[in-house]
Amino acid sequence: MGKTGLDSLNAFLIEETQIIAWDDNKENILRIKKTIKKTKNIHFSSVIDPFDVKKLDFVIVSPGVPNKYPAPHKIFSICERYNIPVVTDIDILFKACPMANYIGITGTNGKSTAASLINHILGASQYKSALGGNIGKPVLSLPNFDNSTEHYVIELSSYQLDLMQHYKFNVAILLSITPDHLDRYESFNDYKNAKIKIFQNQNKNDFAVISLNNEVNRTIFKELKLIKKQKIIPISSKEIVDNGISVMNNIIYDHYFEHKIFNIIVPNSLIGPHNAENMAVAYATAKALNVETKNIVSSLNSFIGLPHRVELFFQIGNLTFVNDSKATN
Repeated sequence: MGKTGLDSLNAFLIEETQIIAWDDNKENILRIKKTIKKTKNIHFSSVIDPFDVKKLDFVIVSPGVPNKYPAPHKIFSICERYNIPVVTDIDILFKACPMANYIGITGTNGKSTAASLINHILGASQYKSALGGNIGKPVLSLPNFDNSTEHYVIELSSYQLDLMQHYKFNVAILLSITPDHLDRYESFNDYKNAKIKIFQNQNKNDFAVISLNNEVNRTIFKELKLIKKQKIIPISSKEIVDNGISVMNNIIYDHYFEHKIFNIIVPNSLIGPHNAENMAVAYATAKALNVETKNIVSSLNSFIGLPHRVELFFQIGNLTFVNDSKATN
């Protein structure tokens, strides 16, 4: 039971809910007990008893628990036997705060930077927003939002998307997909299918922002266009896209909203072609949310960046040392 499980526990304790909490590690259970002030509503166990499961309304599973490959955890078969829904903390957030605006972002690399950049732009433009999800802050620890002028920015892993059931993103963002996490998927196609779940349940009022930086994404883009469910904004950092957004050589090419180009001053935190992709999705998302262009451009320049991601930490002569130790791959 990691961060997601602990924050889920705390969220439901406020509601005086009866809870059964499982963790295979008994030492972890003891540690969690010490951090929780009131435990009278919680039954802790290191063993999953089917008798306990069948009494539940639903089960929240942490994203690190495998549901299919290489072998599903036994909790999934037990829940299926007793028809108990398996959900995520993100499903619970959607149910608890249905009126908020939801921005979801996934891909293989760059998710944390892109999500942080979007949240930074919104905050700098006086939009109320909160950042969570796979970035390391469980969504049930975020403030409760109750109207469409308040925005959740949620970074999503394929593991989370695999398990999510009840959700709809007002803006769904797909960065480039490349082979990854194949220890949890039988094939790259399964991994890709988990990622594109981010577009499920969208309608004509919603936006899909998708990178065209590789062939896999271009194929997904063509499939979305055929379905015609939502408004689609293609982006690229490799070519100037018709009816889309491109960022190349410190220039934003807006061929979707304003049909203009904008010069930008790129800070050290956003150097590199991969960050041009991040800036393109952030610009497209902010424009979809009606942020003024001048605010977006100035916010790009003021973005500090994340620790250990293309972090400039020392220069001497012509040598520049960059800490990118937390990059996905």
